[in-house]
Amino acid sequence: MLRYINNQLLQDPLQQQQLETQLSAHIQQHLPQNIAAFRKYQPALLPLLQGVAKQYFIFCTRAGEMNITDCTNGRVLYGECPSQEATLETQSFCSMRLTLILLQHLHRLANNLRLKHCRLLLILLWCLA
Repeated sequence: MLRYINNQLLQDPLQQQQLETQLSAHIQQHLPQNIAAFRKYQPALLPLLQGVAKQYFIFCTRAGEMNITDCTNGRVLYGECPSQEATLETQSFCSMRLTLILLQHLHRLANNLRLKHCRLLLILLWCLA
């Protein structure tokens, strides 16, 4: 199912504008901190993000949550519950990352010990992940 911005906005333009005004204040408060964090910890990503910001923008859903839309086609990144979807994505990524780290350590252990049993364990763990 394709998700479009017009399906997530309020019917009343004045109410939507009030939501957007509240969101704008929140963004203006946090944007300098976010830019400073990228500048400090991932400076190479900052120009890329600034370039992407020209095609995508944040809007406020009728439920009062932030969502992202592609201004060239009106498609949105998340469905009706953006914060819940983003949280689930983050949790999924983190659990996958921990699994990959564990597998990397087991792979090093198997290579260092040159044990076939460790490699078998590695394959089994990979299948369970």
